[in-house]
Formats: sequence, structure tokens, C-alpha cells
Amino acid sequence: MTAKEIFIHAVQSSSQVPDLLREYADHISALQETQFDQTLMDLLELQARQSSRGPQWAKTLERRRQAMLPYCGQRLLKGRIDIGIDAYWLLVDPETADVVYYECYEAWHEQII
Repeated sequence: MTAKEIFIHAVQSSSQVPDLLREYADHISALQETQFDQTLMDLLELQARQSSRGPQWAKTLERRRQAMLPYCGQRLLKGRIDIGIDAYWLLVDPETADVVYYECYEAWHEQII
């Protein structure tokens, strides 16, 4: 299977992602192999502790770090799926075809008065 096929299969098979994301699993706007080390884990921990963007963002960073920590040093697939004005970033383990982590970045618009 190609990286793209593995990624799509992982998203479509995942019980942890929203139904809408499974439905749009093949609408990939970006996909790449990635690997990170302890340096990134340390940075995420530091940023969460500093909480410079507020407590909600600190919780997001900590969730991200906890999900990624077991995969430190391993090859993962990092992909983006755009659905309407929202962007979903996902990490997939290509060996098990499991979604390791995902986040939704909900778009916002300025209201013109």
C-alpha cells in the first residue's frame, strides 16, 4: 500500500475520529512522512507549562504531547484534510494503520460591520 492508501484506510477505520472526517478521508490536501525526537516533546511540554496562549491551548499542547510521546523516533504519516472551512491535521502510524492523533482547526471569519 502507498502512504496515501495507508492514511486513507487509517482514517476511514478509526473509531476515534468524527464521522465526517471518516467520510472525507480521501480529501487529503497535504501528506508527508515525519519523524520527531525528544526535542519536540520537550518543547511541547515547555510551551504548555508557559501557557502563553491561554489554558485551552496549553491543554491542546499537552494532549498532543501525550499522544505523540510513545511514537518518539518512529516514522509517522502527517496529513491534512480540509472539510469546508475547517482543517484537520492527523498523525498515522503506517505500520499499524492507526490514527495516533488528530486536531481540528476551526476557521473563523471577521465580521464586517
